[in-house]
Amino acid sequence: MNIVSSANSAFVQVRTAIVRLGRDFYRFPAVRADAAALSFSVKSFVAAMLAYYISLRIGLSKPFWSIITVYLVSQTSAGASLGRGVYRLAGTIIGAAATVMIVPNLANTPVICSAALAGWIGLFLYFALLDRTPRAYAFLLAGYTVSLIGFPSVLAPDAVFETASVRVQEISIGILCAVLMHRFVLPKRMTEPFVGKLSGALRNACQAASSALRGISGQSRRERNKLAMDLLGLQGAATHLPYDPVPVTVRTRAWRLIHDRLVRLLPLTAEIEDRLVALDTEGRGLPEELVALRHDVEIWIEGGDAENRRDELALQLTDRARSLRSRLVVEAVTLEDRLVANLALHLTEMIVLLHDCERLERIIRNTGRKPDAASSRWSERARGYVYHRDHVKAARAALGAAVGIFTGCVFWIWSAWPDGGMAVSVLGVCCSLYGTADVPAPSVIKYTVGSVYGVLIASLTASSSCLA
Repeated sequence: MNIVSSANSAFVQVRTAIVRLGRDFYRFPAVRADAAALSFSVKSFVAAMLAYYISLRIGLSKPFWSIITVYLVSQTSAGASLGRGVYRLAGTIIGAAATVMIVPNLANTPVICSAALAGWIGLFLYFALLDRTPRAYAFLLAGYTVSLIGFPSVLAPDAVFETASVRVQEISIGILCAVLMHRFVLPKRMTEPFVGKLSGALRNACQAASSALRGISGQSRRERNKLAMDLLGLQGAATHLPYDPVPVTVRTRAWRLIHDRLVRLLPLTAEIEDRLVALDTEGRGLPEELVALRHDVEIWIEGGDAENRRDELALQLTDRARSLRSRLVVEAVTLEDRLVANLALHLTEMIVLLHDCERLERIIRNTGRKPDAASSRWSERARGYVYHRDHVKAARAALGAAVGIFTGCVFWIWSAWPDGGMAVSVLGVCCSLYGTADVPAPSVIKYTVGSVYGVLIASLTASSSCLA
């Protein structure tokens, strides 16, 4: 009994010491600043080791694929990890199925087989360049999975199905471990930071509008640049929101509507600023009603009133601006008069846009609450972020990748290089991964230098093991 009590006491002491050590370690400023990065690193490592253990346990031949998959899929948020895992799994399955169909049927005609594999990689690189969302990762995987499995399997086409099957299993295990770890162990959600960034973007929009009304050109331009950068960052985060582990996700349509209004606000503030500068240059004084309206709009933008009060003031200001604009249009005689009427029109539009943004932000912030009745007037189609798709550039990059891979295959066939399949496989991966970059050369150089260092380190490690 004394032995058991002593063991329990020793265990309690050790546990207390470990807890105290961990608490003291966390108090270091550097550790506290990098707590999120440290947590992410530990979770990724645990997920990788779990995937490696499962792969070894069930007897898979290439367990390192699961480790690599964990680190490729792991993202800083749970939603992004799930989204990337889904895209990677879909692309891997498509690429593996294509390899099983192409290689066994064309293995006896090496040139045609090489052309088919290179064409497949180029085609899916073309699709990835056209799809400017995170879904493009699935197209990249569908392309370079063919390169990783197909080219090394040309010399043994009868084993391609087994190779493809093992890769899909390894990838699936790695994705499952990464997603479960980041989703259920201290999950980092994206919805709350997204809403916080959206509030920051609205503050920048209000500051840009206020600076434009005051005619502060340099400050207004800086605020517009901040708002443009905010919109880019928000769009990147919004693509992963549907995968975020929250009870109620952000309404996609509400985000698209607010994005459309913030995008319109960027040139609108510049147009208001230009008209104020032009009227001041021409020495034309603004009508007293318009001066008073501009002053009241500035107060409304910078005010901290309650929601109901702000809505009421916004409606009053909108009615005043529309009434003033109608009267100025009727009384306009000279070019300067029309310029003043146009300024009143832009001022009306700015009030409406900012008011809509505030109400839409409430809908997004209070995701569990139904939109108010007044929001039914937003019946127009919400476009959201519009991606630019350059078919010519995408086709040129895809053709270049396909020609480069096929040229490598021809050299492999002509030289009868025993390890040429692996070389062409790496070439296909590089063309797929770096073909989406505007300037791929620096990335390829870094990849090559990193590979050389990796080979040297692996050689030294293997030599040390042999000597030991």
